[in-house]
Amino acid sequence: MSMRARVTVATIALWVPVALLAGCGGDSITTTTATTTAATTTPSPATTTVTTRPTRMPGTTGLGPEADQFIIDATALSAALSGISSALLTLDTPSEGPVVVGSVTNYLEIFDTAIETMQGYEIPDEQWEAQREAMVAGGPALSSAIRQFTDDVQQAADSNSTTQLSSATAALTSAIVAFGTFG
Repeated sequence: MSMRARVTVATIALWVPVALLAGCGGDSITTTTATTTAATTTPSPATTTVTTRPTRMPGTTGLGPEADQFIIDATALSAALSGISSALLTLDTPSEGPVVVGSVTNYLEIFDTAIETMQGYEIPDEQWEAQREAMVAGGPALSSAIRQFTDDVQQAADSNSTTQLSSATAALTSAIVAFGTFG
């Protein structure tokens, strides 16, 4: 029986770049929001993409360089978490763990860089600043959970343990969902 982490369409607050761009003159941008769910053996549901046309280029909010940087950082953060979710889709067996760990580690670097950059500025808009603060506050816990996931997946691969693999996936899923509840 195949062990696979699934990605399902749901709100995980990775919509932040879209919401921000929509608030600065654009209708929205192309995005896919997804969360990982616990490992199952049921078929993966289709991912839905919502597409509309922005009226401004990403990173040009008209609210100053801090807001522009926030859009860049939030987009990178969102892409990193989407990449991690995609990497989980390739995780069928413990023996595939090392490949997934490599991919997840690369996305973790992007995530950590975005959080670190967000720590260096404040946004003059109250709502945006609250979202930035929440991301900065929750980033280290999620980063730690991702690191723990990579350790646990490597151990699962070393011991060929599907139970440990399933447990690691469920723990990471919970951490991603907790991070996505800000704002």
